[in-house]
Amino acid sequence: VSQSRYPAENLIEDPIPPTPKPQTKNTKAKSTIYPKQPDSLFWCIYIARHGYQSYTEIGHRYGNTEIEEKQQIVEMMRASPSKIKECSKRITKAQYQEFMSDFMTNKKLTTEMLTVFAIYCNMRIWIVNLGNLEEPESWYMDICSNDTLHLQPTIIYRKNRTQYSIEVAEGDQLSDLTSKIKTQLFKFDNYDTPLKAISNYKISDLEDIADRLGIALVS
Repeated sequence: VSQSRYPAENLIEDPIPPTPKPQTKNTKAKSTIYPKQPDSLFWCIYIARHGYQSYTEIGHRYGNTEIEEKQQIVEMMRASPSKIKECSKRITKAQYQEFMSDFMTNKKLTTEMLTVFAIYCNMRIWIVNLGNLEEPESWYMDICSNDTLHLQPTIIYRKNRTQYSIEVAEGDQLSDLTSKIKTQLFKFDNYDTPLKAISNYKISDLEDIADRLGIALVS
């Protein structure tokens, strides 16, 4: 029997000092881990790839681990540069070089850079916007390659430009959550062009978008 990436006992286990202890919130709706390192988005991805227990066992080496992980990404990009074409949106050569430079210089992870993880680490990532009550609100973004579109997504909550947390629910709980997000929130096509040209939408489409974004319509 395969083991969960996020065993229940690990969600309450104290990390080995001095790794900052992430906060874990458990409710009927979700179980969320809040990494305390400055680059919280990167550490959400790390937990998704390696598991929460691996994250807690890093100890004081989290700075070195972050650099090592980003160097591995650069090596994968160098080994298979044509793989970037698997992205569901077109990535230019200039963008590809910029991504590589950002990883090489240990730049703080951005939502744009998540495309590289989706392609080279075989991931599907949902960035879900959070409202003031820290509940999913208004919109989400689906970051994937053509080969990972069928995968169950890794859900990462965005509170603001610097604060992210990761959803660790599994099984039916995760399925219910993804279904709720898909039916209630507006999906951005991608980070640089969240909306298509107006000619692509019917009146009913625009009304649905307004409803999901909480925009009042005036007749």
